[in-house]
Amino acid sequence: MVLNSIHNTWLDVFFKFVTNLGDGMFCLLIVALLFFLGKKKESVTILLAYISSGLAAQILKRIFHMPRPKVFFEQIAFHYPHFVEGVSMSGSNSFPSGHINSAFALATVIALVYKQRRYS
Repeated sequence: MVLNSIHNTWLDVFFKFVTNLGDGMFCLLIVALLFFLGKKKESVTILLAYISSGLAAQILKRIFHMPRPKVFFEQIAFHYPHFVEGVSMSGSNSFPSGHINSAFALATVIALVYKQRRYS
């Protein structure tokens, strides 16, 4: 709670952008870009990592049934003063995060496939 009390508006804007890096469309854009650049093996590897991590996340969401923070706080009658405006939530379960799963699947494949430091 202490960190949330010292938030800045520019951080809201920054993290709205950063959260999109875990969006499925971003991952599929990277897959398409690599495919058209002739990196078919890498693009297929990222696509398979994205699909398998997405399936794993959906299975775990159904097992754990953890509500999104806003719903959780409403259930326990806790008033949280700052939710970021303009961020739409899809689905009702928040654990594990689909965005985090996608981002880490993409980052892991890039780190493993590209041994060069500037990429990984």
